[in-house]
Amino acid sequence: MVDAPNPEAQTWQRWKAALDFALKDKKYTEWLQKCEKINKRYRDDREAPAEIRRRRMNILWSNVQTLLPAVYAKAPKPIVERRFLDRDEAARLASTILERTLSMQLEVSGFHDATKRGVLDWLLGGMGQVWVRYEPQFTTEVEAAENTRIQTQEQKSSNSEDKIQENGDGTPYQKLAYEKVCVDYVFYKDFLWGSSRFWTEVPWVGRRVWLTRSEIAEKFYKGDMQAASRITLDTMPERLRDDKGRFDDGAPSFFRKAEIWEIWNKADQTVYFMAPGTPDIVLQQEKNPVLQLQDFWPCPRPLYATQTNETLVPVPDYVEYQDQAAELDDLTGRISALTTALRANGVYDSSIPQLARLLQDGQDNKLVPVDQWAAFAEKGGIPGAISLVPIKEIADVLLGLYQARAQVKSDLFEVTGMSDIVRGQSDGGAKTATEQRIKGQFASMRLEDRRSEVARFCRDTIAIMAEIISEMFSDDSLMQMSGVSQMFEEDVKRAVEEVPPPQEPEFPPDMPPEQQQMMMQQAQEQAAQEFQQAQQQAAQQAQQKAMGNFQRAIEILRSDKLRGFRVDIETDSTIAADLEADKQGAVELVRSTFEGLMGAGQIVMQAPELLEPMGQLLMFAYRRFRVGRTVEASLEDALDQMGKRLQQQQGQPPPSSPEEIKAQAEMQKQEAETKRDEQKHQFDMQAKAADFEMEQKRNAVELAKAREELEIERERLAMKREEMEIQRETMLLKAQIDAQSASMRAEASEREHMLNRESAEHGHDLNMQTMEAKAHAAQQQARAKPKEKA
Repeated sequence: MVDAPNPEAQTWQRWKAALDFALKDKKYTEWLQKCEKINKRYRDDREAPAEIRRRRMNILWSNVQTLLPAVYAKAPKPIVERRFLDRDEAARLASTILERTLSMQLEVSGFHDATKRGVLDWLLGGMGQVWVRYEPQFTTEVEAAENTRIQTQEQKSSNSEDKIQENGDGTPYQKLAYEKVCVDYVFYKDFLWGSSRFWTEVPWVGRRVWLTRSEIAEKFYKGDMQAASRITLDTMPERLRDDKGRFDDGAPSFFRKAEIWEIWNKADQTVYFMAPGTPDIVLQQEKNPVLQLQDFWPCPRPLYATQTNETLVPVPDYVEYQDQAAELDDLTGRISALTTALRANGVYDSSIPQLARLLQDGQDNKLVPVDQWAAFAEKGGIPGAISLVPIKEIADVLLGLYQARAQVKSDLFEVTGMSDIVRGQSDGGAKTATEQRIKGQFASMRLEDRRSEVARFCRDTIAIMAEIISEMFSDDSLMQMSGVSQMFEEDVKRAVEEVPPPQEPEFPPDMPPEQQQMMMQQAQEQAAQEFQQAQQQAAQQAQQKAMGNFQRAIEILRSDKLRGFRVDIETDSTIAADLEADKQGAVELVRSTFEGLMGAGQIVMQAPELLEPMGQLLMFAYRRFRVGRTVEASLEDALDQMGKRLQQQQGQPPPSSPEEIKAQAEMQKQEAETKRDEQKHQFDMQAKAADFEMEQKRNAVELAKAREELEIERERLAMKREEMEIQRETMLLKAQIDAQSASMRAEASEREHMLNRESAEHGHDLNMQTMEAKAHAAQQQARAKPKEKA
């Protein structure tokens, strides 16, 4: 009898094969090997003793440290606006709620740390990624009469503060205490995708995490440790491996973790959790997951470096200039070796060990005794017994290596686009501001592409966060996190203050004072009661209006279609903030608003029917300034009140005489001119103050720039002085050696001359002795001849 197939085992085998196929892809494995080498070079990890002694220039670390703050220096601010900048109260409130909630969640979600780590992976290995998830927190409470449990996903769109559903079985219920969106950093080795040519073809994505047994039990088995014990713990820290890479069986068990893959398959809209080390077990399988995201993925399109159209596997930037970097390391090593060799070295005759003391003792004007001087002199003296290594040739080669390294750095910067203006340096002579600006513009062209890619990555991540907040967060959480409840309180307070106070009653002049006083008291009590009722009614109406706007705003956020049609999500710059631009925008907003109000006031006085189109035109221009969004509603209310007052004025009877009309018009004209002059004076003072402050900041920036340039020039001069000092010491050393060599040669020549003179004198003595001996022999021979004759 054949056993029935196990669906869970088939699912595990299917995804185990998919993971193995993706992990063993040739391009992917080669990319991982390159990333590992690049990370070691960035950290400057050296294992072999020869590598430790070798001098290198870590240009990779320098480039990454320069690019990282240039493309991502701070977390962006979310910007949620109406897609069409018209007067849509519900859409404006929805934008305000979502923007404020996003701003709060960005601070607690870990967005900045995860994004910065992802950007670093992108600059090093060529890919960076984050993962977005929804994390609610509950408090467990016991209710005696009636207990409830967590509200289901179908009821999350309703207006419920506790997100609970009646259960009635007497069990404890969970109440929502807090909810947030978490942004997790995903290491480049822990992110995987299905085989595809470009991102829109990706069939599935997955990330890898390592969990302990207790974490597995809590996440997948509701705290059941016995059920979690089936999962194999196959991972331990690298430091607990033995020499052969095997895990140490004697290590504590709490160090062990299981490799868990979270896979999102777009084809069947299902999320799978599986452990490759535990066969035939799927930890969790969720069809149509709770996060019904528009693009399904809980992660944005990754940050990719250089790519081609046939694969998603990127090419790290370092690969494109690794040859130049290796050449820099080689030149730096040679420079270090020659610098060490730039000293007086040489060889000497080992039969005369006293010669080694001449340069080792470091003393001047000292004579060293030498045994067997005659034999030493016959060998040529010191010039014949000592030979020094040439120093001038080494110094010339060293200067050539410095020039070659500078040229290689120039070639490398040309390849990477990392010009000296990006690094804040300036070589050569003085350059004009125009030359520097043009150079900076061309240098920032490739940098701007990187900034745009990081901004896109942040925008996609924030869009996923906004989608989770809109669909998952309760109404109460949205109200508390966005602070709209305080806005509603201010609206109610304003409505109560706008209620007109009661007027004093009028009585006939012939009414007795006692009766007037009694009726005055009754009228005041009745007026106070009516005024209080009017305030309560105004407060209720304002509260109902605010809650109605809030409910319409929530409907927009809950609906995918309405949110897409009426709300637009963007981000501001992820690089360093431009405070001057923000301040200039605020000044321009104030200037244009004042000018528009003054101009509209003069026109409306002559033609009241133009109030509404003038107000719409003013608000159309006002909404273009993002810095003025907080007072947009107040300005609209002010324009509405102005229109109401104008209508009331039009409904009043005209003055009795043309003279009064002319006098009133003249007075209004004078008041308008006075007010306009005051506003103009105030605006001029504000503009002058702003210009003065901007001038001070500009002078401070120029002073700081001049100081930096002066410091750079000082460093260059210091390096020049060091180079001249090295050359001077080299020349002095050469002169000393030449002087010593000449002295030794002179001393040797003098000794040779003395020896020759002594030899000559000795030869002369020998000749005299020989001549005397010959004369003596001749005398004896002469004396002997007469005797022979006799």
